[in-house]
Amino acid sequence: MVPEFDWVQRVGVPVAQFAFGVFQRLGYAQHVIPVNRVRRKYGLTGIGADFRNVLMDGDVTCFADVPEIIPTESLPATQRFIGPTPWSPAMLPPAWWNEVQSRDGSRQLVYVTLGSSGPADVLQSVLAGLADLPIDVIASMAGREETLRVPSNVRVAELLPGELACAAADLVICNGGSPSTYQALAHGKPTVGIASNMDQFLNMAAVEDAGCGRLVRSRSATAEEVRRIATIALADETLSSNARRMSRTIAGRSATEELAAIASTLARPKNQSS
Repeated sequence: MVPEFDWVQRVGVPVAQFAFGVFQRLGYAQHVIPVNRVRRKYGLTGIGADFRNVLMDGDVTCFADVPEIIPTESLPATQRFIGPTPWSPAMLPPAWWNEVQSRDGSRQLVYVTLGSSGPADVLQSVLAGLADLPIDVIASMAGREETLRVPSNVRVAELLPGELACAAADLVICNGGSPSTYQALAHGKPTVGIASNMDQFLNMAAVEDAGCGRLVRSRSATAEEVRRIATIALADETLSSNARRMSRTIAGRSATEELAAIASTLARPKNQSS
């Protein structure tokens, strides 16, 4: 899926998607040129004309995913899924966190965390879109508090402990990246991913295909569109059910244990029997 390049808005998504598909392999070839140059400098053979080869050129390639989200066929023995590696900052919750914990559950809670890499105006559009809904919102500002207009049903903080926030929320609105979506799904919460970068589009398309979230292009994330998508997502029991099912799948994997086993195998002398 074509990312939010500047020229996409000028030509329109359908035309941009077609052009992106036609020239995608050329782009991969261009990106791998510097890597091949360095490899040749140090006496190594080239890695081909596909940048994706760079991402999987190793004794073992570990995917921080689950196959239920990223289905694949006939993976070689050197490639394996280890499950997501969730992370949350070691920090105290904000002073208003007791208000979240003491909610009576009569209003649904939406957790908004867009990070700092996307368009600066998207967070404001999201909060504006959620302002008139009968819900409560908690949002991480990621350095944008100076210009942010905060509606009355929103509580904001510079950063929020993501694990606690996902556990408390009914819906997570994020940038569609893998860390945020897996953190939400680990707690059984569906996601709305407002994507702008290629990795976010690829990840969120897979989450949407798995029935656990909804993908929104960042340039399309007007207040009206956010309000529409959030309303649909909060009312969609199938979406929530799929997210809860995925949380059980994620709980059955431990990336730490998988990595420890892989490291142990790689460290074993090659002539030592397994």
